[in-house]
Amino acid sequence: MKPDKTTLQQLLPGRNNLLAGSQLRPNSHIILACGFEERALGFLKNLTPIQAEGVDSITLIKYLPVRDDNDQNYDAIVEEFNRLGLSLNSLKVIEFNREYLSDFYEYLNSRNPFEGSNYYYLDISAMSKLLILYLLDDLWHNRRKPFSIIYTEACEYGPSREEFEDAFAKGETAQSLSLEFTSAGVFDPIVPEPFQGASPLGSPRALVSFLSFNKRQVIGAAAIVPYQFFVPIISVPSDSLNGWRVDAVTRVNNEGLLVREKLISEIPILEIDNAELNAPYSEYRVLDEADNYIGTLKTLMVLERIHRYRHFITIAPFGTKLQTLAVFLFTLIFPETQIVYASPLDFHPRYSTGVKSVSEIVFEDLMQLEDELRIAASPDLKYLRELSIEE
Repeated sequence: MKPDKTTLQQLLPGRNNLLAGSQLRPNSHIILACGFEERALGFLKNLTPIQAEGVDSITLIKYLPVRDDNDQNYDAIVEEFNRLGLSLNSLKVIEFNREYLSDFYEYLNSRNPFEGSNYYYLDISAMSKLLILYLLDDLWHNRRKPFSIIYTEACEYGPSREEFEDAFAKGETAQSLSLEFTSAGVFDPIVPEPFQGASPLGSPRALVSFLSFNKRQVIGAAAIVPYQFFVPIISVPSDSLNGWRVDAVTRVNNEGLLVREKLISEIPILEIDNAELNAPYSEYRVLDEADNYIGTLKTLMVLERIHRYRHFITIAPFGTKLQTLAVFLFTLIFPETQIVYASPLDFHPRYSTGVKSVSEIVFEDLMQLEDELRIAASPDLKYLRELSIEE
């Protein structure tokens, strides 16, 4: 049975604009990152003091290695706290070191920094993909309390089409710190502890990688995963004016990743809605909506069905932040899934600009939702459970 997008839309919460004037939940905790982008402040600037009255505590995550523009945003965030009437005594600052990625997971488990609140607001707008995964894992499995994902969309994302074409003509593909695109280089890739997956040693593996302008991220991930099948996923922007980015990302990553040494641009596009689940596919690529996390989850579920009896799946989540949310939900349904991640060394100073909108995705009953998603993926589970109850 093919995963049904309609069923997923019925089960999963939609993405709604954060309504002006709606109060935050009482006894709530805000978790946000002090990134260098303007949208790091989007959520706080969208609030009024009356809306923020229910906030009891705040965790601000600062990145290491240090960037001057991150510190500038730190001062601006503190100013917003003061404007909202939030006590700085309720503010806890913790660090996320992009070079030593596993340290943060150990910190979460040893220090338990988010204990004691009834509701959480997780602002992923300025967070790295791995930081999002770590925090979702903690909220889902350790807090087990309802929470909201807050996502601020930027007005513009780098690079511009002109910047890309100029850099590509010079032979630059984001492999150096000249930063023609969005980011450059990578720290050592890792398989993060809560996403080790479970597969017999030596089993065939498919590496499903969301592609980015920084090819070294994918190369780093591929270097530590002995894969036999490579599935490139290319994000399709919702704004048609940015449609050129699909071809641009393909060109950046075109060579050296497919097992059979083909170019990504030469392999067919798999139409997810028309995919044959039992077909023995050779190489293919997937186009996926950049900001529709429910659609991304369906895409991943279709890929799992295609490869179910052929390959175990490793995911390299270098797509958008909302696609990363879908990757996390996929690991709930299929906990045997492995994740591999490589953090960029540095970022283009114009990675994104401005604030376009602030939206919220509300997750209420986590355990029930997890159970319903698993049944949606494997309907036989419900039948087997009913049989066991009857006995």
